[in-house]
Amino acid sequence: MVEIEGRFCIDKFEASLVEVRDGDRAPWSPYHVPLASATYRAVNAAGAVPQGYISGAQAQKACENAGKRLCSATEWLAACQGPKKLTFPYDGGSAYRLGACNEHSKDPKHVGPLQRLHNGKPTYDSKTMLDPRINQLPGTLLPSGSKPDCGGAYGVYDLVGNLHEWVSDKTGKGNGRFKGGYFNEADQNGPGCTYETTAHAFTYGDYSTGFRCCTATVGAPKF
Repeated sequence: MVEIEGRFCIDKFEASLVEVRDGDRAPWSPYHVPLASATYRAVNAAGAVPQGYISGAQAQKACENAGKRLCSATEWLAACQGPKKLTFPYDGGSAYRLGACNEHSKDPKHVGPLQRLHNGKPTYDSKTMLDPRINQLPGTLLPSGSKPDCGGAYGVYDLVGNLHEWVSDKTGKGNGRFKGGYFNEADQNGPGCTYETTAHAFTYGDYSTGFRCCTATVGAPKF
């Protein structure tokens, strides 16, 4: 974890999961929807494929099972923008740079994964949006930390792009909030660190949704 301004600690990488069975840990595929009947723990590791297909409620529980919690929106934004309050988490972060993070917002050659899988005519239902093939296609999800320039001032990787990240805050209408964009685009709902989606319930998840965990600075877990 990385301590931010003496205020809180945040995972350096987007979270993957392990399944907890009778106290033992078993691998869980990051390309599959977490089961409502299972118990998961968040894992924070460089080079691991982060968990998509996860709801805010599941992400929150996985953080708690690791002795942590979901980051607040304020914490997440502070880690992303750095002390200079930049829009993008890389050198020269006041201006967009294609390829610095894993996102294709302004890449004219990029074709989204749903269009590729469904011949340009995808349906946006739960079966389509939770298809495990999506995040395994080339040009989609990358292992955590694969973009070394996308670590911002504090060395917290992939806050922009790769996966959307759930935060703990709700909207006034009770919807969940996720931030940072994902591999397909990271500017539709605000550029870079300012990106935020508020259209979905906290129980929603699809191929694009991921998370990372935070703690207070005192007694922060070292895993």
